[in-house]
Amino acid sequence: MRITITRTIDVPDELGSVNALETLVREEGFTLMRELIGTLWQRLQEQSLRCPHCGSQDVERCGHKPYQLLTAFGSVELPRQRVQCRACNAYSQPMDAWLKELGEHRATWRVQELTCLAGASWPYGDSEVIVERMLLGEVSHEQIRRVANAEGERVAKELEAEAQTVLETPVFDEGEEDARGLNVVLDGGWVRSRDNPEGMEAKIGVVYSGVERIGKDRRKLVNRRYAATFQGSELLGKLVYAQASQLGVERVGRLRLLGDGARGIDTVGDEHFARARRILDLWHLERQLSRGLKAAIGDKAELARQRAEFGRLIRSGQVEPVLVRLRALAEQQPTVGVGEGGESAVPAVPQELFATIRYVEGHRDAIVDYEAEMAAGEHVGSGAVEKAGDLVVNRRFKGRRGMRWWRRSADGILALRILHLNGDWDAYWHRRCQPQPTAA
Repeated sequence: MRITITRTIDVPDELGSVNALETLVREEGFTLMRELIGTLWQRLQEQSLRCPHCGSQDVERCGHKPYQLLTAFGSVELPRQRVQCRACNAYSQPMDAWLKELGEHRATWRVQELTCLAGASWPYGDSEVIVERMLLGEVSHEQIRRVANAEGERVAKELEAEAQTVLETPVFDEGEEDARGLNVVLDGGWVRSRDNPEGMEAKIGVVYSGVERIGKDRRKLVNRRYAATFQGSELLGKLVYAQASQLGVERVGRLRLLGDGARGIDTVGDEHFARARRILDLWHLERQLSRGLKAAIGDKAELARQRAEFGRLIRSGQVEPVLVRLRALAEQQPTVGVGEGGESAVPAVPQELFATIRYVEGHRDAIVDYEAEMAAGEHVGSGAVEKAGDLVVNRRFKGRRGMRWWRRSADGILALRILHLNGDWDAYWHRRCQPQPTAA
């Protein structure tokens, strides 16, 4: 098939700038593309007039049904020829088979991809403005929300299915042990929820093999992979392990698991990273110590001195001396329970000091020599996942005051962001756009 289209363009005598020239060419180019897709549609439709039910070409034309399609160059109305088969008497629009793969959104894959990227990156109102300017066509923020949510839910299910497959059929490479280390860092971040007035927590994980300096004061994570979900620690563990599997987690000689000591992190570690060396995040540990000391010591000068001393001990991994000093502080607190009956005096331990003692006792095996770790170039804090929390969650889910989310739709948008941040976006959409095989 060969089609020739001739178009006359009226160019103003004085455009005034290269920007005006660009605007003219873009608008005329989009108009020409819309005209071309309409012409090609008509020609191809003439070649496809057969009954989709029985395959007969003996059909009677019965008018047209319009179909408004949003394309990468604006909105186009496509007339669908309606026919009745003289062999089986069925009515149909033969070209509907072409449109079926687009789903209910009436937009091409290129538009759906752009819509998903915009909806996963910015508030839907802002996305509407951006997409309209890109396409020179009208699109509502509600349409962007529907497309992004539907595709996001699909991606979330696909990621979960892939993770389950990895767990059920793990690949154990029998080659030499990988000398690289692998770090798994876990944390969480809260988002306002429409399902729960108390909010919901995004569980986040980062897997990376090392750190590379890219400037005087900047470093980047090497071979970084993200995982995140609003569905809890059990699913997070599967997703994180799937990402770690892509980096050869079963072959690495050195595996480290960093976290703030939350129960969910221990659960993920026990189930998926049992051989990992546990490391309690230094920042969270020092913050808890500081709170405990502040609750027990009123004098500011003494508090500063004790904080410095505890900091020196904890950074060198001296857990037992820290616990001895914390318990001594607890014993020094004012007593309660002394009455006329001679009841025993009991120290009134501040709640925060008691919580600090329990925190250190409960995670003593994960408190390491942080100074030695840092001297070896290792991370000892959850800064990597704190940054991930900002990239994956905060920039989209906390962008505006009062923003609230349904868990299901939030999980879909989160999955789209993970897909993009992990560099898997292009491969996914290349696969998504392939024609789907039809059932025999």
